[in-house]
Amino acid sequence: MSKKVITILVVTFLIITILVCVIVQTNIVLKNNITVIARSIGERTQEKSIDELKRIFGSKNVFLIKNVSPLASASKKTFELAFKNKKKWILVVDCDTFFFEDKIFLFIKKADKLIKKDKNAFCFQGFVFDKFSNSKRMSGFYLYYFKNLKYKNEYYNFCKNKIRPEACIRDNIEKEGYNSYQSNDIVGIHDFFQNERDIVKKIILHSKKNKIEALEWKNSWLELSEKDDDFKYALLALEISKTIKDNLIPDSKEFDKYLSKYNILNNKKELTFKEIKEVINKYNTQSKKEVINEPFIKKLKPINPAY
Repeated sequence: MSKKVITILVVTFLIITILVCVIVQTNIVLKNNITVIARSIGERTQEKSIDELKRIFGSKNVFLIKNVSPLASASKKTFELAFKNKKKWILVVDCDTFFFEDKIFLFIKKADKLIKKDKNAFCFQGFVFDKFSNSKRMSGFYLYYFKNLKYKNEYYNFCKNKIRPEACIRDNIEKEGYNSYQSNDIVGIHDFFQNERDIVKKIILHSKKNKIEALEWKNSWLELSEKDDDFKYALLALEISKTIKDNLIPDSKEFDKYLSKYNILNNKKELTFKEIKEVINKYNTQSKKEVINEPFIKKLKPINPAY
């Protein structure tokens, strides 16, 4: 091997090493400046979700809000915890969501660049691959810039009986002149591995929040249910939702009352990291075809918000 080739290999190795060190150091800085708030209603994925978040962001930075209902109360507790910790970034994630580690760090870094350009930016959301829509959706997580998170108890009081209380609170913050942003980046997966009862609860709620969308999914569920029982429970949930008022308040305990007469049992085995990693790797590989460096898009203010 010639000296020239050896020199090129050594220089290449040094450049790669420096880049890796820079990325690792940047991620460490991010970890020291973030509070991760995970929310659960006792999903099958809760334990594994928390373990994975602690692995990615560090145990001391991850907090669990468990079995707090209705949803508005969980949102209030989320904001209270954010103000208690006062870290630069607040990552709020549902325990039915798993991140692609590389993508979520890129997402946060991109948000970090944007706040230098827009001093009023406060909320960022990206896509996850969602099992029941069988497509990418904005769901399962939000990233807040703490400095501009102008939460007030009066917003909670106004929004607590809405079907989307946290969206209502964010829109009130936006009315003060702060901006929310959306990204086309796919940073994780959502609603995989759920227990039977949790599937029914989620689809009932979704059918009330997005009635037309849920009905559009129904045809694909009929086909998918032949190979995956999860979609049979999704179809059952649509039928149950017909017997429930449209203006329900998101409350897991109330949903348990609706389900009591249907004898829906959780029959799945304990979830393993092997199962999770297989699905994460599958969709992370698929997401690499997506452009990860597109700029954030400022969220448009809804004329008639559907709370």
